[in-house]
Amino acid sequence: MMKIKKNFNLYLSENKEESKFKEGSQIHINEEIENKLCSNEVYENRYFEIHESISKLQKDNIKDNLKIKSMKLANKLFGLVCISYEEEIYNTCKDDSYLEEILTKISIIIKQIENKDQISCINQKKDELESIIELESIKSDFFANIVSHEFRTPVNIILSIVQLVNSYINSTNSNISKTKMTEYLKILKQNAYRLLRLVNNIVDTAKISNNSYDLRLENHNIISIVENITMSTVRYANDKRLNIVFDTDKEDVILACDSDNIERIMFNLISNAIKFSYCNTDIEIKIKTDLDLNRLFVSVKNYGQTIDECDRERIFGKFTQIDDLFIRKNEGSGIGLFLVKKFVEMHSGKIYIDSIENATQITFYLPIYTIDEEYVYNQKIGKNDIIEKCDIELSDIYI
Repeated sequence: MMKIKKNFNLYLSENKEESKFKEGSQIHINEEIENKLCSNEVYENRYFEIHESISKLQKDNIKDNLKIKSMKLANKLFGLVCISYEEEIYNTCKDDSYLEEILTKISIIIKQIENKDQISCINQKKDELESIIELESIKSDFFANIVSHEFRTPVNIILSIVQLVNSYINSTNSNISKTKMTEYLKILKQNAYRLLRLVNNIVDTAKISNNSYDLRLENHNIISIVENITMSTVRYANDKRLNIVFDTDKEDVILACDSDNIERIMFNLISNAIKFSYCNTDIEIKIKTDLDLNRLFVSVKNYGQTIDECDRERIFGKFTQIDDLFIRKNEGSGIGLFLVKKFVEMHSGKIYIDSIENATQITFYLPIYTIDEEYVYNQKIGKNDIIEKCDIELSDIYI
């Protein structure tokens, strides 16, 4: 069987100007010679077979003071070093043990240089894998929390009410009053809305992650949309002893947007403001237009629990919440602000948290532009529709 030969390029020399080897020179090593070079045989016998070949490649045919040292990695031949000594130096350098350690280190360095791209790729894939593992762990904790608390709590409440009503119906001595039945139905409806809101958020999150969520852009009076949503939340805020304040510098600003998304953005921001506000404080919703930048800014400000600067980007993550991530004092699945951020970005806008002492203010802006349409929607939402949307989006706020 024919033995495969290794080819070694001769590329090292004392210096470029005094190179003893012809450019592009090669030496061929077969398996038998490689084994000898890597063995502990007598020094001369380890390189006798290639001594002549190397000598012929030199410009000056020096034989007596030529040494050939093997460079090894994992006990495999990695390269060869040819050393020419002057007579007086050669006679004092009989011990070559120190060279082996040096050459091993040089071999490692050369290998690292040759494989730097591969090493960089491996490190990058390692980082990507670690990020995936970390994300999967967060997702696992997130969905465990969703199932154990966000889904289970309203389902258990609904089942408890159903059992209670059944017990009244089956009891011959008990009559349930209309007032009591109305109260039970209200609880059932509220928890059904909680489940619906949660399902909607999870479905929309999945669509966004799969790039399958489409905006339905139409020209709307954005001031009207924001004002209607704000006014619909006044009752919820008042029941929590909070006051809603709305202010705008313009009465009409027409821009292209998906009205359902704008509604959900506002409901989420106001809902969070209600949850984290101190009693007897104001929640301020303000609209400002910047015609020079062609942008409309909407801010929601509340006084209460503030957000640390290190958490200001983190809270917009898909599976992230403050209050030690999933141990929360307030209800919510933790994906509301993620959806808010994505909805704003889909409109080519941006959302951020302003630096304000003793308060939290979240601001987003939308570009002011319109699309070609035959008419403009002056957003007039039916009273029953907006009440139901409000009940769904604020269903995790207990009255």
